[in-house]
Amino acid sequence: MSPGGHANFLRVCRFARIFARSAVTRRELLASNEVMKSAPASNASLVRPELGTDEQLVDLVLGGDVDSFAVLMRRHNQRLYRVVRGFVGDASTAEDILQQTYVLAYRGLAQFERRAKFSTWLTRIAVREALRTRRRAARVEEVHERANLVRVIELTRSPEDHAAIKEWTRALERAIDELPEEYRTVLVLRRVEQMDTDETAALLGLSPENVRVRLHRARALLKEVLFQRVGDSLDEVYEFGGKRCDGIVAHVLAELSL
Repeated sequence: MSPGGHANFLRVCRFARIFARSAVTRRELLASNEVMKSAPASNASLVRPELGTDEQLVDLVLGGDVDSFAVLMRRHNQRLYRVVRGFVGDASTAEDILQQTYVLAYRGLAQFERRAKFSTWLTRIAVREALRTRRRAARVEEVHERANLVRVIELTRSPEDHAAIKEWTRALERAIDELPEEYRTVLVLRRVEQMDTDETAALLGLSPENVRVRLHRARALLKEVLFQRVGDSLDEVYEFGGKRCDGIVAHVLAELSL
């Protein structure tokens, strides 16, 4: 037998052993799937050990038998749902995560290396998706809280406050414009656009360390420029005269009945 023919023979033998180990025919899988869909079942009945181990069913799925994946889902639904439900706050979200877990597992089934049990591999995917969903929900909640806080602040600001903020914003913009370009671009990307260090480095063709150095320098220069702008006004800081001074004097005199 030629080397190529011998290799083909070995491949055929390997697939034959896989299907022999499972001892499950396509007809039996289809029948079992229909039974599970048509009638409520206990957790024990969903395991269906006679259909083969998880790993044997994985081999069938990789061979093109989609119905075997339905068996795997029904076998692990209860356990995975309970795990996911412990991470998220409601049943609907848990079901969405469960569906996403199975989609990811099916698409990545070829990467299942069998170092651990299939159930362990599947649970890791579910936990990762649950944590990702929880982090995303936390970020959304944080955005909403900030938006609500901004609305409250806006409602409590006086016209003088709004005017002062606009004046300060214009002064800040002018100060940023005066920075050297190499520092200004990093400052705008990192602090105004809220990009992280790696994103900024990739966009500007710099190393992350260079980005950090330039950002530090940009902040120092900006402080210098702003301090120069307000330096002449420091004598007016914490000014306490006019009506405020008169009010304190009048209040004290009245309290003392003088």
